Amino acid sequence: MENLAYRVSQQLIEKMTKNLMKFQSELDIVKYICKDFWTYIFRKPISSLKTNNQELYVLTDSAFFFLNRVDPSQQYSPLMEMLLAFPCGLLRGALTSLGVKCIVKAEIPQLPACQFTISVLPRLKSTEG
Repeated sequence: MENLAYRVSQQLIEKMTKNLMKFQSELDIVKYICKDFWTYIFRKPISSLKTNNQELYVLTDSAFFFLNRVDPSQQYSPLMEMLLAFPCGLLRGALTSLGVKCIVKAEIPQLPACQFTISVLPRLKSTEG
């Protein structure tokens, strides 16, 4: 499920950013994902973005569409992991397409909220020789 979402978001973000100027920073890319990309898919922006200004971003959707009808007794079921694999793949694919290689993990602090933690992977330094 995550790989499918990854591929879909790569194609989608390519179309969405085709006529945009290049992003100035990694933070600008993440802000674009939170506002424009998320709104395009879920009809509302991410509720909150927090960062340590290095390699970690925490995106919170306080009323995540996929979780609106989930019974609290199901919060920790294996089904939730499968359900959240799709938005994780969407985020990872979009960010990777924009040059931010990362790992995305999701957790449910309290239904229907969902928190996505984006850990940016270190860039490989090119060696010239």
